[in-house]
This record gives sequence, C-alpha cells and structure tokens, in this order.
Amino acid sequence: MAIDNQGSILISGAGPTGLALAIALRKNGVPVRIISKAIEPQHGQRGSGVSPRTLELHTILGTAPKILEVAVPIPPAHAYDPQDGTTIIKNFSLMPSREPTPHIPLNNYFMIGQNYHEAILREYLEELGTVVEHGTELQSFTQTGDGVQVTLVNHANGGSTETVKVPWLVGADGAHSVVRKGLGLEFLGETKSENKILICDIKVEGTREVGLTCYGGSGADALTSIVLSRPSGQKDNILWLAFMGHGIDAESMVNSREKTIETFYEISKRRDIKFGDLVASAIYCPNIRMVKKMRVDRVFVLGDAAHCHSPTGGQGLNSSIQDSINLGWKLAMAYHGSGSLKLLDSFDEERLPVIAAMLNKTTDLLETNIRSEEGITAQRSTDFLQLGVNYRNSSIILSDKSEKENARWLAYNPESETAALPGDRAPDAPSLIDVNTGAKTNIFSILSPSMHTILLFGAPSNSYDDILDTLKQLPSGLAQTVRIHPQGVDGSNLNAVDGVTFQVTVRDEGGYAAAGYNVEDSHKTWAVIIRPDGIVGARVGSGEGITDYFKLVLA
Repeated sequence: MAIDNQGSILISGAGPTGLALAIALRKNGVPVRIISKAIEPQHGQRGSGVSPRTLELHTILGTAPKILEVAVPIPPAHAYDPQDGTTIIKNFSLMPSREPTPHIPLNNYFMIGQNYHEAILREYLEELGTVVEHGTELQSFTQTGDGVQVTLVNHANGGSTETVKVPWLVGADGAHSVVRKGLGLEFLGETKSENKILICDIKVEGTREVGLTCYGGSGADALTSIVLSRPSGQKDNILWLAFMGHGIDAESMVNSREKTIETFYEISKRRDIKFGDLVASAIYCPNIRMVKKMRVDRVFVLGDAAHCHSPTGGQGLNSSIQDSINLGWKLAMAYHGSGSLKLLDSFDEERLPVIAAMLNKTTDLLETNIRSEEGITAQRSTDFLQLGVNYRNSSIILSDKSEKENARWLAYNPESETAALPGDRAPDAPSLIDVNTGAKTNIFSILSPSMHTILLFGAPSNSYDDILDTLKQLPSGLAQTVRIHPQGVDGSNLNAVDGVTFQVTVRDEGGYAAAGYNVEDSHKTWAVIIRPDGIVGARVGSGEGITDYFKLVLA
C-alpha cells in the first residue's frame, strides 16, 4: 500500500480516547482534525476512575500535572443497612490501596469526572494548536488506496456538508460507531439488557455525602442498590448515582428528577438528603463486545468503538486511552514515512489480547457484583491497576532467547509490573542527578511521546564502543540517548563521546535505575530501548541488538 500522507489525520470522536490520540499525534508533529457530532462537550462524570498505568501515560504525554491537580484518590466506601440508611454495616475499598515505590510512584487509582478529564485534555490540545470541531458529524467514508474520502455534516452551520480526503481516519466515536459500521466490522458479544443501570449526576444541597456509599440490598438481593460518590473532589456539590437491579424502572427514571429522587429515598431511607438540579441522566446496559480487528487499511477503530464491557473494574476509559497511546506513535511514524506496515499491524496484535482479557475480567466482576454475597462491595484484584498490561508476545518486541524462555506471557501479568523485560512497562527511577546542573530528575520525566528513549548503562567496554557506533547511524529524531552513570561517577565531562551526544547525562545516585532495569552489573554495557508509549522495546548489550530492534519498526 503506497503511503501518501498529505493533510490532517481525521479523528471522529472527542472523548478521552480521541483527545489522547490527538495529543499524541500533535506531540509527534502530525496535523490533526478532531470532530464531535455533539454541539457542546458532554456533561456528567461517567467513567471517573483513572488507573495507575493511565496516569503514567499522562505523565509521558505531559497532561499528568493538570489531571493530578484536579483528581483525588478513590475515597473509602460504606455499605448501609437496607432498613436503616444511617447505619453502616460494612466499610470496604473498591480498589486495593498500595504504597508508592521508587519504580511505581503512582500506585493507586484516582478519580476525576470524565467531563473534567476531557476539559483538561481539550485545553492541552488547544495549546498544541488543535481545537475540537463540535457539531461536526462523520456521515460516510470511502477508502481510496492512498487515503480516505470522508463526508462531514456541520450541524452547527445549518447542516452544511463537506467532502474531504484525509490520509488516515480514526474512529473513536463510541459504541454506536459510524466508523466501525462503515468498515463492516462485527461487534461480537452480548448485551446484558436484564442488568440495566440508571446513571445520573444530581446536585445535592448542604453537606455532601463523604466517600462511596452503597444503599439497599447486597449480594443476591442487590436488586435495588445505589452506589453514589462525590464528584472526584471537584467541589461542585454533585453526586453521581447509579441505580441497578430488577427493581429499578430505568425508563421512567431517565431525565426525571422527581422519579430519580423518590427512588433514591425509597431505597436509601435517607430523606434528610436534599437535592437540586438533575445535571445528566442516562440508561446503561452492560455491553460485552469487541471487534476482531481494529484496523482496515487506513482506517482504525479504538476505545468504545472497538470494545465495550461492563463498567465494573474501571477498565473502559483506561483501556481506551491505552489504545490511543499505543497507536499514536505508530501512526505518527507511518505518517512521516518512517514506520513500517508491520508497525501498524502491531496495533491489533498488541491491543486485542489485552482487550479480550479485560472483557473476561470485568464480566467476571459484574457477575460477582450481581450474584455473590459480597455484591458491590467485592474488592477488585490488582490486575485492574493495569500495571501488568504487557506486550511480551509482540512481533515488534525484541527479546533474546533467555528472556523468551523465562518470560511468562499473559495480557495482564503481575510480573510485568516490575520485571522490565521487553514488552513490559518501563519502571520509573528517582534520584537521578543531572551531572551538569546537579538537579534531581527521574525516568518518567525524561521519557518522550515523540521518540524512543535509549538508556545506556555500564562502564565503557568493547560493546560500549560498538553501541556508540550504532547510535551515530540512527536517523535524526528517532531516539534520545540517556547516559546513566553508576553511583560515584562524576560524568560531567562525558556529555558527548566519539561523536555521540547524550541528550541527558545523569548519575544513578540511589541505584534505582540499575535495579529497576536489572542492569546492576556496572562492568557490562546495556542499552534499554523504551518506546514512546512507555514500553520496554528491547534490552540489548550490543550495537547489533539496537539495529535489530529498529529493523522491526522502521520502514
């Protein structure tokens, strides 16, 4: 397939999935057009849980500071007596709480309403020069071999139409995706219509409820349960309510403030809580579906357009953003003409097994919530933190024989949280001292969404010289090289060696980098290649290994 990449990549859908992809592409110097058929941004919290892995990706993108400024840790949860809404019968935590470590500083879920999450991403994208086109809908598209011809309808301008040719089209347009349907992709799975959930945001007067709260039945009796949470600390006096169970008449409640409030009172026995305006209301039926492929030539689907599941476990929004960051750097390389078709094929290869595993886990949790004695109070496993999501089995990951023999492959693998094997997340490492300025830094602050990062460990040796020779031959802009000296080495006069300039030169003062990447033998030279999506692509001890890795991704 010839690649003709004139014009902007078109992203249909401006939720977190589309926005994250747009940011990743703009960071890579790719022009982007992002549209949303909604006249204005959506209201309501919807998916509010942000996993530790997603927070790490926000760190690489540069959006983490604003997210963490607004988000709050998941609060403690309380289940109340079904007959007395003021008596707590169980305190519980939906997610396991873990202390931060040098290699996993962001070790817990945070909460931020999706409307706030999207607003932060939109503002960041605008700073990069791209504005969401609200009121613009993708009506149809046709692939032409060297691009995609799309027809758009501008509802904000009287329904005028526009036909334009774009190099690539990405459908991040939700469960009813026009892009997925246009590609004729099967959306395999089931809809659990018997498990309808009424979800709404409503203002509350006076003192707000603290924490996550469960009223009504539990376990097998959870036919009239309510879970409510304060709005992720945004101080807007809005509660998110979820009504679930066969005793809930969702159709009569949707968009009805009076029916919603009365149902709440009937179940909770808490008529002392006074409500204001109904902000948002919707019926949700758990869909457990996914496509068999996420790419057809020049068109992609990702996020809810490619996979839907029960809301249990908080995997939806997070998996969708991880789709975006996985695709972003690959599509950027293809746009610039440096990425191979094998690189684009790896999007399906890497993401589909993760999505399939996620669907199984969230479906199992949904069944536990509905049928077990624990009910909604059942704690999620550490898999839901997503730090173990890995691509060890990918064809664009370079592993040596011993790594392949010793590496167990599971889409969600607890070993991958800290093993730093090829295909695993890249761990952080604090207490790195910039040898020129004396300033402290860390690995996550160095990683870039627009290029690979090569961490060079160990003392000069024959293999070191070989690696330097290879680094000289890499295309400009493909990778940044970070020289990491062991403790006790000054290194201030070693910013450039034999024609190779190190973009960053640091001293591993705490030894965390060497330990985290399993290269503690300072007498041997190691090059750890980290992809723009924060995944270890290879761990090699020779220039040939570096060359072999980049052969997998370069055109």
